[in-house]
Amino acid sequence: MKRKSAPLIERLIDDAGGTLVGKTHMDELAWSLQGENHHYGTPKNGRAPDRIPGGSSSGSASAVSQGLAELAVGTDTAGSVRVPASFCGICSIRLTHDFDERMCREGIVPLAKSFDVPGFFGKNVDILLKATRAVFANDDGDDDDDDDDVEEKEENSNSSNSKIDDDDDVTFVKLEDAFALATEEARTAIESFLQKNDIEYENITLGNENILEWWDDFRIQQTDDVWKAHGEWIRKRHPFFGPGVNERFYGAEMVSKDTENVARARDSNQKRAEIILNEVFRTNTSDSHHRTGKIICVVPAAACAPPLLNEDVSIVNDLRVKTLSLSCISGLTGLPQVVVPCVSNKNELPIGVGFIGWERKCDVALLETLVEKLNIDSSVV
Repeated sequence: MKRKSAPLIERLIDDAGGTLVGKTHMDELAWSLQGENHHYGTPKNGRAPDRIPGGSSSGSASAVSQGLAELAVGTDTAGSVRVPASFCGICSIRLTHDFDERMCREGIVPLAKSFDVPGFFGKNVDILLKATRAVFANDDGDDDDDDDDVEEKEENSNSSNSKIDDDDDVTFVKLEDAFALATEEARTAIESFLQKNDIEYENITLGNENILEWWDDFRIQQTDDVWKAHGEWIRKRHPFFGPGVNERFYGAEMVSKDTENVARARDSNQKRAEIILNEVFRTNTSDSHHRTGKIICVVPAAACAPPLLNEDVSIVNDLRVKTLSLSCISGLTGLPQVVVPCVSNKNELPIGVGFIGWERKCDVALLETLVEKLNIDSSVV
């Protein structure tokens, strides 16, 4: 049987000049935020060895945090790229949801198609930018590009996903609803980071919305997708998963069977996505506060610093729900989110700052803007 890599991997190797150095393991079928694989163990957190790496793409984050690779690939449904980056003190990007069908679907095992998207971990933002440019380059279907073809592809990519012009205003907004879910340690670290980088921002809130309540409907839609993707296999094979993951998979059928509740949740999720787009990114053209420049939303990438290995379950579960609720913001809208590391003022544990882009497919422009605006050491993070 002829073997080939997923188009995303081929693009990173063929166009971005990458070299494949290894494969990583992760949480079972990507349905956990801990990174503690019951069967294969927990990948090491290179920045905090006594702490969990976060998941589900734990092995990828671990490899970058330990210096085993400059770039690693993961997938993100409800934080599975953003949270490990935050916990391991590295950079990452959750790409725009479904930015390209081949890049996002082919050769990738699904979890929940409504929210699944690939993402990258990098030792710095520059490596994320190189990888993102490669996968966003237009694919004309010809593997034997000549110089003119390559030049044309670069021009097309730059025209649709280019750096912000000098004349374009960039506004950073700090979503207070999101910061309210984070620990004081995380909030203080992020605010210090913003101050250090001379980032001026507007404080905004979502009015009567409670982000902590959003996770439940997000979970229902996600779980319905999961059962549709894996239910037949689970019924046939009866696989055994580790604690937490096992209960989620075997409880998915009951959630999916309640079609009325699933439809209600999907409708609520769509309405909440519109609230974010209108109130945070000001996309409503009939509103007097309609966006005239580019808005970057600042949120905590996770609700806390990485928990200890074997931390008390009640503590982990509370922080898990808050972190998942934070992840809904980008998940519901499909917008790209970059995570950049900072450190706790209390004990120098890694804390991730999330920057959500202003529109779909602004991934390259978002990264380029952050390189310009932030005082980031491009050699190592």
